[in-house]
Amino acid sequence: MGDEQIKRLRAIEEENPRQKMALADLAMDSQIIEECSRVKTAPASIERA
Repeated sequence: MGDEQIKRLRAIEEENPRQKMALADLAMDSQIIEECSRVKTAPASIERA
């Protein structure tokens, strides 16, 4: 491997954890939004019963 390839590999290795953390944050945001939408619709369905 050349010096440039090694530098690029190290840069990618440093970037990878940040991207994984960003993806985890987005997944958690999505779960929170989904849960909030379920909570808002739950009382209406309970009242109809």
